[in-house]
Amino acid sequence: MAAEGRKNAGRNNATAQRILAATFRCIAEKGSAKVGLREIAEEAGVVLSQLNYYFVNREKLFAAVLRMMKQEYLTNVEAQMATHGTLQQKAHALIRYNRDLLVANQDIYRAFLDFFGLALWSPSFQKDLNEFLDGVSLVLASHMETATTVDIARNTFPVGTLSRTILATTFGIAMQYLMNPDRKELLDGFELLSQIMPAESPELRTA
Repeated sequence: MAAEGRKNAGRNNATAQRILAATFRCIAEKGSAKVGLREIAEEAGVVLSQLNYYFVNREKLFAAVLRMMKQEYLTNVEAQMATHGTLQQKAHALIRYNRDLLVANQDIYRAFLDFFGLALWSPSFQKDLNEFLDGVSLVLASHMETATTVDIARNTFPVGTLSRTILATTFGIAMQYLMNPDRKELLDGFELLSQIMPAESPELRTA
C-alpha cells in the first residue's frame, strides 16, 4: 500500500511538473495575456480538469511557474558565485551569468518580464516577485562571512542595494535586447555595469 502511494505521488508530481513546463513554454512564446488554460492543457498533454486539480486557477498556476523559474535561477546563480571569494568577484559572476543567460535563453527573460507586468496589478505576484528579488540579495549576502556593505566610488552601500541594482539593470537591458535582438551593442550594458565594481576588492565594512 505504501509503495503504491509513493508511485502515485511520483506520477502526480511528474504531471504537475509537465504542466508547469508547458505553461512556461506558452507564456514565453505568446505572453500570459494570450494564453488560455485549454491551450496549456493541450501543450502539457493533459485534460483541462487536471490544471484545476493541481493549481486551482490561472493565477495560482502562473504563480507556481514563477516560483519554478525563481528556484532554477537562484540555484544557478548560487552555483556561479560559490566558486568566488570576494564580494566583487561574486558580483561580477552574477553580471556575467545574467548576460550569458540572456544570450542563451531569452525565453526565461520574456517570462520574467511578462510576470513583472502582471505584478503591477496583482498583489500575489508582487509578493512572489519581491521574494525573488530578496532571494537574490540573500544569496549574494550569504556568501560573505561578515561584510554587509561595499565601497563604490567612496560611498558605502548595502549588499542588497548592489544586487538589486544588478537585477534592475539586467532586466532593463533584457527588455531592450528582446525588442532589438540584432543590436548586439545593447549587451555592452553588462560590461558597463561590471565596471562599477573595481577589479580589486576594496575595503569591506561590517554594519
